[in-house]
Amino acid sequence: MIYHYAENGAYIGSSTALKCPKTGVDLVPRNATTERPPAAKDGYARVFDGKSWTQVLDRRGVVYWLSHNESKIITELGQDIPEGAFAEQPAAPEMAEEQPQTPAKEPTSEELSALVRKRRNELLTASDWTQLPDVTLNTEAWRGYRQALRDITAQTGFPRVIEWPVAPGAA
Repeated sequence: MIYHYAENGAYIGSSTALKCPKTGVDLVPRNATTERPPAAKDGYARVFDGKSWTQVLDRRGVVYWLSHNESKIITELGQDIPEGAFAEQPAAPEMAEEQPQTPAKEPTSEELSALVRKRRNELLTASDWTQLPDVTLNTEAWRGYRQALRDITAQTGFPRVIEWPVAPGAA
């Protein structure tokens, strides 16, 4: 069995290794290892660092607030809400009547769309190997998964509500 991971090391699935016809040794493609990842843990991604698997905090897509009108989106594995930031938009500070109140800046649809498309493209790139002619796993399941990734932008709640497809063998 071999275990596949994305460019950032995040686990994406497993498959049966092909054997070298001359030596009988398992062939391990790029971005794969024979080392089994640990069991999945809520809120964490299993990440391979080239030598071993670790559990890394996965808060990608979480919006946090630095002030009542400045929000940020977590885009990378291992990032958490910074100390002093807020998980929910804080109330605006009291202001004198003559000062106009700045409206809260929520992430725009364009910002969220870009984040979703970036993650989708990473997942597609990480699963490209499943479509090679010499792969002996369930290519139909992987084709369906990859099509579901491409169809994310057609989901009713896009880009604010996304139902991510699960890679075959990752559930």
